Amino acid sequence: MENKAYTTVEKFIRSENYGRASRSESPEEKCKNCSALFVFKGKTRCYAYEQQRFKDNTILHPRRDFNCSLFDDTGALDYIVSIYKKALAIRPDPENDPEYIECLRYENEYYMSLSRLEQETVRRKSDNSEEWDDPNTYANCSDWEDESGNCYSCADDECPMNMG
Repeated sequence: MENKAYTTVEKFIRSENYGRASRSESPEEKCKNCSALFVFKGKTRCYAYEQQRFKDNTILHPRRDFNCSLFDDTGALDYIVSIYKKALAIRPDPENDPEYIECLRYENEYYMSLSRLEQETVRRKSDNSEEWDDPNTYANCSDWEDESGNCYSCADDECPMNMG
């Protein structure tokens, strides 16, 4: 088997499942609708690709009917892309632009705080799951003959409505 050296575009295409939207699981998610795209000097470019690329000065020009696993239609990237474009207009390597670096740091801290909040929420739910799943907290209805309509929430295995 031959060890072929891939360009960064080829690596990106392989790693991010970049391909025709019509052949993907989500054909409606097309690159043209992705907030990672931006136009610079008349060329459509992909911000997600440029953040993952190796330093070989290749630029991915996404096709309109293509998509990838980094597809984003929330507009979450709009602000950072605008700062990136501004830095790109000043210098060929926006990664060294102070305003872009500061904006990127702020964005990363924001998403890290969201991640920590989400992890804390998951941890709290798992801490409470045993307490919530305690059979003693289930509805118990001893008057099943009078209120059989309320039996849908009863988990009492001894209840005659639950037997059989």
